Amino acid sequence: MNQLLIGKILLIGAFQAFFLAALLIKKREKALHDFIIGAWLIFLGLYVAVYTISPAGFFLQNPWLINLYISLLLLNGPFLYWYVKSLIHKDFKPVREIFLHLIPFFLFIFYLLIFFSPDDCLFQPKRIPVFHSKSIPF
Repeated sequence: MNQLLIGKILLIGAFQAFFLAALLIKKREKALHDFIIGAWLIFLGLYVAVYTISPAGFFLQNPWLINLYISLLLLNGPFLYWYVKSLIHKDFKPVREIFLHLIPFFLFIFYLLIFFSPDDCLFQPKRIPVFHSKSIPF
């Protein structure tokens, strides 16, 4: 029951992120920080929605996707930095700095693609045989 409630709350949060991003898109006078926060909200909404909507055993059946999914969290730092910097500096152009702040994300993806195999997962669901009996022997 708690998992169902948490799923509903997460879906509400994803919907709110999409709704706020839509409001920012409809804004008449947009600045760079509006585009950055709008993209960040869409990213967060998709991240939460994928986690919530995916079937319960999806990540258990594909444990290598857990690391790819977690690596997306490395994008929150650059989004926050670009948003704050665009608020402080009106002439901020993220083109020069965009790759510098994405280096940790790309390095982690490179690590996953080159040095990681699905067999290396820390969490491997194991099938444990269950014996049913009417009495427990002591």
